[in-house]
Amino acid sequence: SNGDTVTGKAEPGSTVTIKDAEGNTIGEGEADDQGDFTITLSPKPVDGDTITVTATDPEGNTSGETSVTVDQTAPTPPTVDPSNGGTVTGKAEPGSTVTVKDAEGNTIGEGEADDKGDFTITLSPKPVDGDNITVTATDPSGNNSGGTTVTIDATAPAAPIVNPSNGATVSGTAEPGSTVIVTDADGKTIGTGTADGEGNFAFALSPKPADGQVITVVANDAAGNASAETTVTVDAIAPAAPVVNPSKGDIITGKAEAGSTVVLTDGSGNVIGTAPVGDDGSFSFTPSTPLPDGSTVVVTAVDSSGNSSAPATINTDSTAPNAPVISGSDGTFVSGVAEPGSTVTISDSEGTVLCTTTADGSGVFNCSIDPSVEWDQTLTVTATDAAGNASNPASVVTGPILKSLEINVMAPTLHRGDTETVTATGFVPGEKVSAEMRSTPINVGTATADDAGKVTFTWKIPADVELGDHRIILTGERSGQVAASFTVVADSVEIPDNPIANNTPGTGGPLAITGSDLFPIGLGGMLLLAAGMFVLGWRIRRRNRNRGEDVTAH
Repeated sequence: SNGDTVTGKAEPGSTVTIKDAEGNTIGEGEADDQGDFTITLSPKPVDGDTITVTATDPEGNTSGETSVTVDQTAPTPPTVDPSNGGTVTGKAEPGSTVTVKDAEGNTIGEGEADDKGDFTITLSPKPVDGDNITVTATDPSGNNSGGTTVTIDATAPAAPIVNPSNGATVSGTAEPGSTVIVTDADGKTIGTGTADGEGNFAFALSPKPADGQVITVVANDAAGNASAETTVTVDAIAPAAPVVNPSKGDIITGKAEAGSTVVLTDGSGNVIGTAPVGDDGSFSFTPSTPLPDGSTVVVTAVDSSGNSSAPATINTDSTAPNAPVISGSDGTFVSGVAEPGSTVTISDSEGTVLCTTTADGSGVFNCSIDPSVEWDQTLTVTATDAAGNASNPASVVTGPILKSLEINVMAPTLHRGDTETVTATGFVPGEKVSAEMRSTPINVGTATADDAGKVTFTWKIPADVELGDHRIILTGERSGQVAASFTVVADSVEIPDNPIANNTPGTGGPLAITGSDLFPIGLGGMLLLAAGMFVLGWRIRRRNRNRGEDVTAH
Protein backbone atom coordinates (compact mmCIF):
# COMPACT_ATOMS: atom_id res chain seq x y z
CA SER A 1 0.00 0.00 0.00
CA ASN A 2 1.01 3.57 -0.60
CA GLY A 3 -0.97 4.69 2.48
CA ASP A 4 -4.04 5.93 0.67
CA THR A 5 -5.88 2.65 0.53
CA VAL A 6 -5.37 -0.97 1.33
CA THR A 7 -6.59 -3.65 -1.03
CA GLY A 8 -6.52 -7.40 -0.80
CA LYS A 9 -8.51 -10.56 -0.14
CA ALA A 10 -10.10 -11.96 3.00
CA GLU A 11 -12.95 -14.32 3.98
CA PRO A 12 -16.08 -13.20 2.11
CA GLY A 13 -18.36 -11.16 4.41
CA SER A 14 -15.65 -10.69 7.03
CA THR A 15 -14.81 -7.32 8.52
CA VAL A 16 -11.30 -6.14 7.65
CA THR A 17 -9.64 -3.88 10.24
CA ILE A 18 -6.46 -1.87 9.67
CA LYS A 19 -4.41 -0.46 12.55
CA ASP A 20 -1.30 1.70 12.65
CA ALA A 21 1.86 0.89 14.56
CA GLU A 22 0.33 2.23 17.82
CA GLY A 23 -2.73 -0.02 17.46
CA ASN A 24 -5.07 2.74 16.40
CA THR A 25 -7.73 1.74 13.89
CA ILE A 26 -7.14 3.81 10.72
CA GLY A 27 -9.50 1.97 8.41
CA GLU A 28 -12.22 -0.69 8.30
CA GLY A 29 -14.33 -2.35 5.60
CA GLU A 30 -16.02 -5.56 4.50
CA ALA A 31 -14.77 -8.19 2.06
CA ASP A 32 -17.26 -8.76 -0.74
CA ASP A 33 -18.67 -12.11 -1.74
CA GLN A 34 -15.44 -12.70 -3.75
CA GLY A 35 -13.33 -11.81 -0.74
CA ASP A 36 -12.00 -8.61 -2.29
CA PHE A 37 -11.71 -5.48 -0.23
CA THR A 38 -10.56 -1.87 -0.72
CA ILE A 39 -10.30 0.33 2.34
CA THR A 40 -9.38 4.02 2.55
CA LEU A 41 -7.01 4.89 5.38
CA SER A 42 -7.30 7.89 7.67
CA PRO A 43 -5.15 9.30 8.92
CA LYS A 44 -2.88 8.31 6.05
CA PRO A 45 0.28 6.59 7.21
CA VAL A 46 3.57 7.81 5.84
CA ASP A 47 6.16 6.03 3.77
CA GLY A 48 7.80 3.27 5.77
CA ASP A 49 5.04 2.95 8.42
CA THR A 50 3.94 -0.58 9.26
CA ILE A 51 0.22 -1.31 9.31
CA THR A 52 -1.57 -4.51 10.42
CA VAL A 53 -4.61 -6.00 8.79
CA THR A 54 -7.05 -8.51 10.42
CA ALA A 55 -10.34 -10.10 9.34
CA THR A 56 -13.21 -10.88 11.77
CA ASP A 57 -16.03 -13.16 10.64
CA PRO A 58 -19.69 -12.61 11.60
CA GLU A 59 -19.29 -15.04 14.53
CA GLY A 60 -16.62 -12.77 15.98
CA ASN A 61 -13.62 -14.89 15.15
CA THR A 62 -10.57 -12.75 14.33
CA SER A 63 -7.81 -13.86 11.99
CA GLY A 64 -4.15 -13.46 12.57
CA GLU A 65 -2.52 -10.17 11.62
CA THR A 66 -0.96 -9.37 8.23
CA SER A 67 1.67 -6.63 8.33
CA VAL A 68 2.31 -4.31 5.43
CA THR A 69 4.96 -1.61 5.12
CA VAL A 70 3.65 1.49 3.46
CA ASP A 71 5.47 2.25 0.18
CA GLN A 72 4.96 5.78 -1.05
CA THR A 73 8.06 5.87 -3.31
CA ALA A 74 7.20 6.04 -7.01
CA PRO A 75 9.10 3.83 -9.46
CA THR A 76 11.75 5.35 -11.69
CA PRO A 77 10.31 6.33 -15.08
CA PRO A 78 10.76 3.46 -17.53
CA THR A 79 13.64 3.38 -19.96
CA VAL A 80 12.03 2.99 -23.35
CA ASP A 81 13.76 1.85 -26.54
CA PRO A 82 13.08 3.58 -29.85
CA SER A 83 9.88 2.21 -31.35
CA ASN A 84 8.49 1.88 -34.86
CA GLY A 85 4.93 1.74 -33.42
CA GLY A 86 4.53 -2.02 -33.55
CA THR A 87 5.80 -2.72 -30.04
CA VAL A 88 7.41 -0.91 -27.13
CA THR A 89 10.33 -2.41 -25.27
CA GLY A 90 12.43 -1.21 -22.39
CA LYS A 91 13.10 -1.51 -18.65
CA ALA A 92 11.02 -0.59 -15.60
CA GLU A 93 10.80 -1.53 -11.91
CA PRO A 94 10.54 -5.35 -11.73
CA GLY A 95 6.95 -6.41 -11.18
CA SER A 96 5.56 -2.99 -12.07
CA THR A 97 2.72 -2.52 -14.51
CA VAL A 98 3.83 -0.62 -17.62
CA THR A 99 1.17 1.48 -19.32
CA VAL A 100 1.49 3.07 -22.78
CA LYS A 101 -0.76 5.94 -23.78
CA ASP A 102 -1.09 7.91 -27.00
CA ALA A 103 -0.92 11.69 -27.34
CA GLU A 104 -4.63 11.94 -26.35
CA GLY A 105 -4.09 9.91 -23.17
CA ASN A 106 -5.72 6.76 -24.45
CA THR A 107 -4.17 3.53 -23.24
CA ILE A 108 -2.83 1.65 -26.29
CA GLY A 109 -0.80 -0.97 -24.48
CA GLU A 110 -0.11 -2.42 -21.04
CA GLY A 111 2.13 -5.12 -19.65
CA GLU A 112 4.27 -6.18 -16.72
CA ALA A 113 8.00 -5.83 -16.24
CA ASP A 114 9.60 -9.20 -15.51
CA ASP A 115 11.90 -9.95 -12.60
CA LYS A 116 14.73 -8.29 -14.50
CA GLY A 117 12.64 -5.26 -15.34
CA ASP A 118 12.35 -6.03 -19.06
CA PHE A 119 9.07 -5.47 -20.82
CA THR A 120 7.70 -5.84 -24.35
CA ILE A 121 4.26 -4.50 -25.11
CA THR A 122 2.32 -4.68 -28.37
CA LEU A 123 0.55 -1.46 -29.25
CA SER A 124 -2.99 -1.24 -30.61
CA PRO A 125 -4.01 0.78 -32.43
CA LYS A 126 -0.52 1.18 -33.87
CA PRO A 127 0.67 4.78 -33.76
CA VAL A 128 2.09 6.28 -36.95
CA ASP A 129 5.48 7.75 -37.71
CA GLY A 130 6.07 10.93 -35.69
CA ASP A 131 3.40 10.24 -33.01
CA ASN A 132 4.38 10.71 -29.36
CA ILE A 133 3.60 7.99 -26.83
CA THR A 134 3.98 8.11 -23.04
CA VAL A 135 5.08 5.14 -20.97
CA THR A 136 4.59 4.90 -17.18
CA ALA A 137 5.24 2.24 -14.55
CA THR A 138 2.93 1.57 -11.56
CA ASP A 139 4.38 -0.50 -8.72
CA PRO A 140 2.27 -2.99 -6.68
CA SER A 141 1.69 -0.28 -4.07
CA GLY A 142 -0.01 1.88 -6.68
CA ASN A 143 2.75 4.44 -6.97
CA ASN A 144 3.04 5.80 -10.51
CA SER A 145 6.33 6.74 -12.12
CA GLY A 146 6.80 9.79 -14.20
CA GLY A 147 6.07 9.31 -17.88
CA THR A 148 8.67 8.62 -20.53
CA THR A 149 7.82 10.09 -23.92
CA VAL A 150 8.95 8.44 -27.15
CA THR A 151 8.43 9.66 -30.71
CA ILE A 152 7.48 6.89 -33.07
CA ASP A 153 10.08 6.27 -35.81
CA ALA A 154 8.56 4.23 -38.62
CA THR A 155 10.98 5.46 -41.30
CA ALA A 156 13.45 2.85 -42.54
CA PRO A 157 17.13 3.81 -42.82
CA ALA A 158 18.63 4.43 -46.22
CA ALA A 159 20.23 1.37 -47.82
CA PRO A 160 23.85 1.02 -46.71
CA ILE A 161 26.64 2.18 -49.00
CA VAL A 162 28.98 -0.79 -49.18
CA ASN A 163 32.56 -0.69 -50.39
CA PRO A 164 33.89 -3.41 -52.70
CA SER A 165 34.83 -6.49 -50.67
CA ASN A 166 37.31 -9.32 -51.07
CA GLY A 167 35.22 -11.49 -48.75
CA ALA A 168 37.41 -11.14 -45.67
CA THR A 169 35.74 -7.97 -44.41
CA VAL A 170 32.91 -5.64 -45.35
CA SER A 171 32.92 -1.87 -44.84
CA GLY A 172 30.86 1.14 -45.75
CA THR A 173 28.43 3.68 -44.31
CA ALA A 174 24.89 3.36 -42.92
CA GLU A 175 22.58 5.27 -40.58
CA PRO A 176 24.61 6.16 -37.45
CA GLY A 177 23.90 3.69 -34.66
CA SER A 178 22.15 1.20 -36.92
CA THR A 179 22.95 -2.49 -36.85
CA VAL A 180 24.43 -3.72 -40.12
CA ILE A 181 23.72 -7.33 -41.04
CA VAL A 182 25.43 -9.26 -43.85
CA THR A 183 23.95 -12.46 -45.27
CA ASP A 184 25.27 -14.85 -47.90
CA ALA A 185 23.51 -16.11 -51.02
CA ASP A 186 21.64 -18.67 -48.88
CA GLY A 187 20.36 -16.03 -46.47
CA LYS A 188 22.69 -17.07 -43.64
CA THR A 189 24.10 -14.29 -41.48
CA ILE A 190 27.88 -14.15 -41.91
CA GLY A 191 28.57 -10.88 -40.10
CA THR A 192 27.03 -8.09 -38.01
CA GLY A 193 28.33 -4.73 -36.83
CA THR A 194 27.24 -1.29 -35.69
CA ALA A 195 27.62 1.92 -37.63
CA ASP A 196 29.49 4.50 -35.53
CA GLY A 197 28.46 8.08 -34.85
CA GLU A 198 29.50 9.07 -38.36
CA GLY A 199 27.84 6.07 -39.95
CA ASN A 200 31.03 4.13 -40.71
CA PHE A 201 31.16 0.38 -40.25
CA ALA A 202 33.71 -2.37 -40.87
CA PHE A 203 33.76 -5.95 -39.63
CA ALA A 204 34.99 -9.41 -40.55
CA LEU A 205 32.89 -12.02 -42.35
CA SER A 206 32.78 -15.69 -41.37
CA PRO A 207 32.71 -17.99 -43.15
CA LYS A 208 34.50 -15.97 -45.81
CA PRO A 209 32.54 -15.91 -49.09
CA ALA A 210 34.45 -16.90 -52.23
CA ASP A 211 35.22 -14.78 -55.27
CA GLY A 212 32.12 -14.04 -57.31
CA GLN A 213 29.62 -14.73 -54.53
CA VAL A 214 26.91 -12.15 -53.87
CA ILE A 215 26.45 -10.87 -50.30
CA THR A 216 23.50 -8.81 -49.04
CA VAL A 217 23.82 -5.95 -46.56
CA VAL A 218 20.95 -4.31 -44.61
CA ALA A 219 20.85 -1.74 -41.80
CA ASN A 220 18.34 -1.98 -38.93
CA ASP A 221 17.82 1.21 -36.92
CA ALA A 222 17.20 1.31 -33.17
CA ALA A 223 13.43 1.41 -33.76
CA GLY A 224 13.59 -1.89 -35.65
CA ASN A 225 13.10 -0.48 -39.13
CA ALA A 226 15.05 -2.38 -41.81
CA SER A 227 16.65 -0.64 -44.77
CA ALA A 228 16.50 -1.77 -48.34
CA GLU A 229 19.14 -4.32 -49.29
CA THR A 230 22.49 -3.54 -50.83
CA THR A 231 24.17 -6.37 -52.73
CA VAL A 232 27.88 -6.69 -53.43
CA THR A 233 29.71 -9.27 -55.53
CA VAL A 234 32.84 -10.46 -53.80
CA ASP A 235 36.05 -9.69 -55.69
CA ALA A 236 38.91 -11.85 -54.44
CA ILE A 237 41.09 -11.54 -57.57
CA ALA A 238 44.31 -9.65 -57.03
CA PRO A 239 45.40 -7.00 -59.55
CA ALA A 240 48.26 -7.66 -61.92
CA ALA A 241 51.66 -6.54 -60.69
CA PRO A 242 52.32 -2.87 -61.50
CA VAL A 243 54.61 -1.88 -64.35
CA VAL A 244 57.06 0.63 -62.91
CA ASN A 245 59.12 2.93 -65.09
CA PRO A 246 62.83 3.38 -64.48
CA SER A 247 63.42 6.23 -62.04
CA LYS A 248 66.30 8.35 -60.89
CA GLY A 249 64.62 8.68 -57.48
CA ASP A 250 62.85 12.03 -57.80
CA ILE A 251 59.55 10.63 -59.06
CA ILE A 252 58.13 7.10 -59.39
CA THR A 253 55.68 6.51 -62.24
CA GLY A 254 54.10 3.54 -63.94
CA LYS A 255 50.92 1.64 -64.72
CA ALA A 256 48.63 -0.43 -62.49
CA GLU A 257 44.98 -1.51 -62.30
CA ALA A 258 42.74 1.52 -62.81
CA GLY A 259 41.18 2.70 -59.56
CA SER A 260 43.63 0.82 -57.36
CA THR A 261 46.11 2.37 -54.93
CA VAL A 262 49.82 1.71 -55.26
CA VAL A 263 51.83 1.26 -52.08
CA LEU A 264 55.57 1.95 -52.29
CA THR A 265 57.94 0.42 -49.75
CA ASP A 266 61.70 0.27 -49.41
CA GLY A 267 63.78 -2.89 -49.37
CA SER A 268 63.05 -3.36 -45.65
CA GLY A 269 59.29 -3.10 -46.07
CA ASN A 270 58.97 0.45 -44.73
CA VAL A 271 56.24 2.42 -46.47
CA ILE A 272 57.62 5.24 -48.61
CA GLY A 273 54.22 6.45 -49.73
CA THR A 274 51.01 5.71 -51.62
CA ALA A 275 49.44 7.06 -54.78
CA PRO A 276 46.07 6.63 -56.51
CA VAL A 277 45.90 5.02 -59.95
CA GLY A 278 43.91 7.01 -62.50
CA ASP A 279 41.25 5.81 -64.88
CA ASP A 280 43.93 5.33 -67.55
CA GLY A 281 45.98 3.12 -65.20
CA SER A 282 48.73 5.70 -64.64
CA PHE A 283 50.21 6.60 -61.28
CA SER A 284 52.83 9.07 -60.11
CA PHE A 285 54.48 9.47 -56.71
CA THR A 286 56.94 12.17 -55.71
CA PRO A 287 58.91 11.46 -52.53
CA SER A 288 59.51 14.40 -50.21
CA THR A 289 63.24 13.86 -50.70
CA PRO A 290 64.68 12.21 -53.83
CA LEU A 291 65.71 8.62 -53.18
CA PRO A 292 69.45 7.91 -53.33
CA ASP A 293 70.96 6.16 -56.34
CA GLY A 294 70.48 2.39 -56.15
CA SER A 295 67.56 2.54 -53.69
CA THR A 296 65.19 -0.43 -53.85
CA VAL A 297 61.55 0.50 -54.39
CA VAL A 298 58.85 -2.20 -54.13
CA VAL A 299 55.48 -1.29 -55.61
CA THR A 300 52.22 -3.20 -55.06
CA ALA A 301 48.71 -2.36 -56.23
CA VAL A 302 45.77 -2.72 -53.82
CA ASP A 303 42.35 -2.70 -55.48
CA SER A 304 39.16 -1.28 -54.00
CA SER A 305 38.28 -4.73 -52.60
CA GLY A 306 41.54 -4.89 -50.65
CA ASN A 307 43.29 -7.43 -52.88
CA SER A 308 47.05 -6.88 -53.18
CA SER A 309 49.03 -7.56 -56.36
CA ALA A 310 52.38 -9.26 -56.62
CA PRO A 311 55.18 -6.73 -56.07
CA ALA A 312 57.17 -4.97 -58.77
CA THR A 313 60.69 -3.92 -57.82
CA ILE A 314 63.01 -1.31 -59.28
CA ASN A 315 66.30 0.19 -58.19
CA THR A 316 66.65 3.92 -58.63
CA ASP A 317 69.27 5.01 -61.16
CA SER A 318 70.62 8.54 -60.95
CA THR A 319 73.86 7.79 -62.81
CA ALA A 320 74.07 9.49 -66.19
CA PRO A 321 75.15 7.50 -69.29
CA ASN A 322 78.55 8.06 -70.83
CA ALA A 323 78.69 10.59 -73.62
CA PRO A 324 77.92 9.00 -77.02
CA VAL A 325 80.78 8.02 -79.35
CA ILE A 326 80.08 9.55 -82.77
CA SER A 327 81.01 7.75 -85.99
CA GLY A 328 80.36 10.83 -88.12
CA SER A 329 77.75 12.91 -89.91
CA ASP A 330 77.43 14.15 -93.48
CA GLY A 331 74.52 16.43 -92.55
CA THR A 332 71.84 13.89 -93.43
CA PHE A 333 72.44 11.58 -90.50
CA VAL A 334 74.45 11.06 -87.32
CA SER A 335 75.62 7.60 -86.31
CA GLY A 336 77.55 6.19 -83.41
CA VAL A 337 77.35 4.22 -80.20
CA ALA A 338 75.60 5.15 -76.92
CA GLU A 339 74.21 3.36 -73.87
CA PRO A 340 71.96 0.53 -75.15
CA GLY A 341 68.31 1.53 -75.01
CA SER A 342 69.05 5.20 -74.38
CA THR A 343 67.35 7.99 -76.30
CA VAL A 344 69.83 9.84 -78.49
CA THR A 345 69.06 13.48 -79.25
CA ILE A 346 70.84 15.51 -81.94
CA SER A 347 70.65 19.31 -81.71
CA ASP A 348 72.19 22.13 -83.69
CA SER A 349 74.28 24.95 -82.27
CA GLU A 350 71.11 26.89 -81.40
CA GLY A 351 69.76 23.99 -79.35
CA THR A 352 67.08 23.07 -81.87
CA VAL A 353 66.43 19.33 -81.87
CA LEU A 354 67.11 17.91 -85.33
CA CYS A 355 66.28 14.27 -84.64
CA THR A 356 65.93 11.65 -81.92
CA THR A 357 66.39 7.88 -82.02
CA THR A 358 66.97 4.93 -79.71
CA ALA A 359 70.28 3.09 -79.39
CA ASP A 360 69.78 -0.61 -80.09
CA GLY A 361 70.75 -3.51 -77.85
CA SER A 362 74.39 -3.09 -78.87
CA GLY A 363 74.27 0.67 -78.41
CA VAL A 364 74.38 1.43 -82.16
CA PHE A 365 72.29 4.37 -83.34
CA ASN A 366 71.70 6.02 -86.70
CA CYS A 367 69.55 9.16 -86.72
CA SER A 368 68.32 10.69 -89.98
CA ILE A 369 68.21 14.49 -90.24
CA ASP A 370 65.44 15.89 -92.42
CA PRO A 371 65.91 18.50 -93.73
CA SER A 372 69.63 17.94 -93.81
CA VAL A 373 72.13 20.51 -92.53
CA GLU A 374 75.09 21.95 -94.38
CA TRP A 375 78.68 20.81 -93.89
CA ASP A 376 80.91 22.39 -91.27
CA GLN A 377 78.02 22.65 -88.78
CA THR A 378 78.61 21.58 -85.18
CA LEU A 379 75.96 19.21 -83.86
CA THR A 380 75.48 18.21 -80.22
CA VAL A 381 74.59 14.62 -79.32
CA THR A 382 73.31 13.48 -75.92
CA ALA A 383 72.05 10.14 -74.59
CA THR A 384 69.25 9.98 -72.01
CA ASP A 385 68.66 6.68 -70.24
CA ALA A 386 65.28 5.21 -69.30
CA ALA A 387 65.47 6.81 -65.84
CA GLY A 388 65.83 10.27 -67.40
CA ASN A 389 69.51 10.78 -66.72
CA ALA A 390 71.21 12.75 -69.52
CA SER A 391 74.80 12.19 -70.57
CA ASN A 392 77.38 14.89 -71.14
CA PRO A 393 77.11 16.10 -74.73
CA ALA A 394 79.28 14.85 -77.56
CA SER A 395 79.80 16.97 -80.68
CA VAL A 396 80.41 16.28 -84.34
CA VAL A 397 81.12 18.56 -87.29
CA THR A 398 79.20 17.68 -90.43
CA GLY A 399 81.22 16.86 -93.52
CA PRO A 400 82.08 14.16 -96.05
CA ILE A 401 82.39 10.64 -94.74
CA LEU A 402 85.02 8.57 -96.49
CA LYS A 403 84.62 4.88 -95.91
CA SER A 404 86.73 2.05 -97.27
CA LEU A 405 84.36 -0.79 -98.02
CA GLU A 406 85.86 -4.27 -98.13
CA ILE A 407 84.11 -7.49 -99.19
CA ASN A 408 85.02 -11.17 -99.05
CA VAL A 409 83.29 -14.26 -100.42
CA MET A 410 83.81 -17.55 -98.64
CA ALA A 411 83.58 -19.79 -101.74
CA PRO A 412 84.99 -18.24 -104.98
CA THR A 413 83.87 -21.41 -106.83
CA LEU A 414 80.83 -23.53 -105.92
CA HIS A 415 77.99 -25.60 -107.38
CA ARG A 416 74.28 -25.09 -107.76
CA GLY A 417 72.52 -25.70 -104.44
CA ASP A 418 75.62 -24.87 -102.42
CA THR A 419 75.55 -22.24 -99.67
CA GLU A 420 77.51 -19.04 -100.18
CA THR A 421 78.56 -16.56 -97.49
CA VAL A 422 79.79 -13.03 -98.01
CA THR A 423 81.01 -10.53 -95.41
CA ALA A 424 81.76 -6.84 -95.78
CA THR A 425 83.14 -4.12 -93.52
CA GLY A 426 83.33 -0.36 -93.59
CA PHE A 427 79.61 0.43 -93.46
CA VAL A 428 78.17 3.00 -91.06
CA PRO A 429 77.14 1.27 -87.84
CA GLY A 430 73.39 0.80 -87.81
CA GLU A 431 72.79 1.47 -91.51
CA LYS A 432 70.71 -0.89 -93.62
CA VAL A 433 72.58 -2.88 -96.28
CA SER A 434 70.86 -4.77 -99.10
CA ALA A 435 72.38 -7.64 -101.09
CA GLU A 436 71.63 -8.67 -104.69
CA MET A 437 73.10 -11.52 -106.73
CA ARG A 438 73.68 -10.95 -110.46
CA SER A 439 73.76 -11.60 -113.49
CA THR A 440 70.28 -13.02 -112.95
CA PRO A 441 68.95 -10.53 -110.36
CA ILE A 442 68.27 -12.39 -107.11
CA ASN A 443 67.36 -10.49 -103.91
CA VAL A 444 69.49 -11.98 -101.17
CA GLY A 445 68.05 -9.79 -98.38
CA THR A 446 68.94 -6.91 -96.06
CA ALA A 447 71.03 -6.65 -92.90
CA THR A 448 71.99 -3.97 -90.40
CA ALA A 449 75.63 -3.07 -89.99
CA ASP A 450 76.83 -3.84 -86.47
CA ASP A 451 78.69 -1.40 -84.25
CA ALA A 452 81.89 -2.27 -86.15
CA GLY A 453 80.25 -1.57 -89.53
CA LYS A 454 80.20 -5.23 -90.54
CA VAL A 455 77.48 -7.21 -92.35
CA THR A 456 77.24 -10.89 -93.28
CA PHE A 457 74.92 -12.56 -95.81
CA THR A 458 74.47 -16.31 -96.26
CA TRP A 459 72.25 -17.76 -98.97
CA LYS A 460 71.76 -20.89 -101.10
CA ILE A 461 72.68 -20.85 -104.78
CA PRO A 462 69.50 -21.61 -106.75
CA ALA A 463 69.40 -25.00 -108.52
CA ASP A 464 68.46 -23.38 -111.82
CA VAL A 465 71.02 -20.57 -111.86
CA GLU A 466 73.18 -20.24 -114.96
CA LEU A 467 76.63 -21.71 -114.81
CA GLY A 468 79.47 -19.24 -114.93
CA ASP A 469 80.51 -16.05 -113.20
CA HIS A 470 78.18 -14.09 -110.92
CA ARG A 471 78.48 -11.01 -108.74
CA ILE A 472 77.16 -10.19 -105.28
CA ILE A 473 76.52 -6.48 -104.82
CA LEU A 474 76.02 -4.93 -101.36
CA THR A 475 74.39 -1.49 -101.19
CA GLY A 476 74.45 0.61 -98.00
CA GLU A 477 71.92 3.36 -97.37
CA ARG A 478 74.76 5.81 -96.80
CA SER A 479 78.03 4.10 -97.61
CA GLY A 480 77.38 3.14 -101.24
CA GLN A 481 78.21 -0.16 -102.94
CA VAL A 482 80.80 -2.87 -102.86
CA ALA A 483 80.83 -6.04 -105.02
CA ALA A 484 82.65 -9.35 -105.44
CA SER A 485 82.54 -12.19 -107.99
CA PHE A 486 82.23 -15.95 -107.69
CA THR A 487 81.78 -18.82 -110.16
CA VAL A 488 79.08 -21.48 -110.31
CA VAL A 489 80.42 -24.64 -111.99
CA ALA A 490 78.76 -27.86 -113.14
CA ASP A 491 78.12 -30.64 -110.66
CA SER A 492 80.96 -33.22 -110.44
CA VAL A 493 80.43 -36.72 -112.07
CA GLU A 494 80.97 -39.78 -109.85
CA ILE A 495 83.29 -42.43 -111.39
CA PRO A 496 83.09 -46.08 -110.26
CA ASP A 497 86.01 -47.33 -108.15
CA ASN A 498 87.01 -50.14 -110.66
CA PRO A 499 85.07 -50.06 -113.94
CA ILE A 500 86.99 -53.00 -115.45
CA ALA A 501 87.36 -55.67 -112.81
CA ASN A 502 85.03 -58.61 -112.65
CA ASN A 503 82.88 -57.61 -115.63
CA THR A 504 81.16 -60.52 -117.27
CA PRO A 505 79.14 -59.82 -120.39
CA GLY A 506 75.45 -60.48 -119.98
CA THR A 507 75.57 -60.48 -116.15
CA GLY A 508 74.22 -56.93 -115.73
CA GLY A 509 77.49 -55.66 -114.23
CA PRO A 510 79.60 -52.72 -115.51
CA LEU A 511 80.43 -52.71 -119.19
CA ALA A 512 83.26 -55.06 -120.08
CA ILE A 513 86.11 -53.34 -121.94
CA THR A 514 88.38 -55.41 -124.19
CA GLY A 515 91.85 -54.56 -125.27
CA SER A 516 90.67 -53.30 -128.64
CA ASP A 517 88.45 -50.70 -126.82
CA LEU A 518 91.19 -49.14 -124.72
CA PHE A 519 92.75 -46.87 -127.36
CA PRO A 520 89.55 -45.15 -128.51
CA ILE A 521 88.43 -44.52 -124.92
CA GLY A 522 91.81 -43.18 -123.89
CA LEU A 523 92.02 -40.84 -126.88
CA GLY A 524 88.51 -39.44 -126.19
CA GLY A 525 89.31 -38.84 -122.55
CA MET A 526 92.47 -36.96 -123.50
CA LEU A 527 90.57 -34.71 -125.88
CA LEU A 528 87.89 -34.00 -123.23
CA LEU A 529 90.57 -33.14 -120.69
CA ALA A 530 92.23 -30.70 -123.05
CA ALA A 531 88.95 -28.95 -123.80
CA GLY A 532 88.18 -28.63 -120.06
CA MET A 533 91.57 -27.06 -119.39
CA PHE A 534 90.95 -24.47 -122.10
CA VAL A 535 87.51 -23.50 -120.77
CA LEU A 536 88.76 -23.25 -117.18
CA GLY A 537 91.60 -20.95 -118.19
CA TRP A 538 89.21 -18.69 -120.10
CA ARG A 539 86.87 -18.41 -117.06
CA ILE A 540 89.71 -17.55 -114.71
CA ARG A 541 90.87 -14.74 -117.00
CA ARG A 542 87.28 -13.46 -117.25
CA ARG A 543 86.81 -13.49 -113.47
CA ASN A 544 90.02 -11.61 -112.94
CA ARG A 545 88.85 -8.97 -115.41
CA ASN A 546 85.50 -8.71 -113.49
CA ARG A 547 87.28 -8.26 -110.20
CA GLY A 548 89.12 -5.40 -111.70
CA GLU A 549 85.90 -3.51 -112.48
CA ASP A 550 85.41 -0.18 -110.73
CA VAL A 551 83.08 -0.18 -107.69
CA THR A 552 82.10 3.21 -106.30
CA ALA A 553 82.15 3.40 -102.48
CA HIS A 554 80.94 6.46 -100.57
